[in-house]
Amino acid sequence: MDLKLEEVASLLHVSESTVERWVQEFDLPSYRLQGQLLFSRSETESWILRQSSKKDDLLFNKEENQEGGWQTFSLYRAIHRGDVVFIESNSKESAIDEVISHVGKDLGIDRVSMVELLIDREKLMTTALGSEVAIPHTRECLIRGPHDVVVVALPRRPIDWNALDQKGVKVLFFLFACDDKRHLNLLAKIAHLASSKSLIEKIKGGVDKNTLMEWIRDWEQTLSQKVLQKA
Repeated sequence: MDLKLEEVASLLHVSESTVERWVQEFDLPSYRLQGQLLFSRSETESWILRQSSKKDDLLFNKEENQEGGWQTFSLYRAIHRGDVVFIESNSKESAIDEVISHVGKDLGIDRVSMVELLIDREKLMTTALGSEVAIPHTRECLIRGPHDVVVVALPRRPIDWNALDQKGVKVLFFLFACDDKRHLNLLAKIAHLASSKSLIEKIKGGVDKNTLMEWIRDWEQTLSQKVLQKA
């Protein structure tokens, strides 16, 4: 299902005029049908990932964000409710199955269905970002409950994730959100994190959950301060 202008503005916490400007100035994919501006959900998601991988990310500009925007520690809290797991898999499909087998029961999701949804999403378009990072997710990964969950999986060996740079993936952020807004928000924040090469290199080296949470908390705090400086 495609999105209307007001729906995109609501999901991204910005005004409709800002979305229209992004269409003109930053090539946010859209089309017109009977005079109405419409957006493909998958193309909008891909655009968010491209924008969020840039260090000077317009999505994190407080002036663009009419609701104050990104929850300062949303990723920290999602990882706190998730986990950090080391996996032995050497393929995309087996990695997805291994992670969902590990966390599915705690999340209250059906393992077989969720694995199929994630693999189907990868067939549509790879979730690899470059920098040896991928964000396995699908909009159908929305979970019941009040909390978002991010599970960080660290393969023992790099996994071919069909990345454009042809590098194997060493860090996987499995994203499970409660609603569309949180899904897109966390997706953008994780993609933005992938542009922090020093932090990603530290994560690749192997890290326990508590240490990773400390790193993410500090990174989000720094990001929040940068947003305030832009205001």
